[in-house]
Amino acid sequence: MEKKTNRMEKVNSLIKRELSEILKEEYEFGLDNFVSVNIVDTKADLSVADIYISSLRDEEAIVENLNRESRHIRYVLSKKIDMKKTPQLRFKVDRFKVSL
Repeated sequence: MEKKTNRMEKVNSLIKRELSEILKEEYEFGLDNFVSVNIVDTKADLSVADIYISSLRDEEAIVENLNRESRHIRYVLSKKIDMKKTPQLRFKVDRFKVSL
């Protein structure tokens, strides 16, 4: 990930906040599981946003399902944010997370 401008940091923060709400409101991950949007890395031209996800369990399956649903999630996101272009969403497992 390269250094981001202040504008891109704001875009990433907005997408992260809205995606977190969308996942909480529209998707069920089980009573004993928690899914978190950790990092959003959007390209400067807004063509693609890499979304790094972590969960308590089944991360690979969750990311696979989210990628399958990415067109719908992108549509819902486009209705919640006021941007000229909504980026394509690529969900990935967050491999950068820190173990405590």
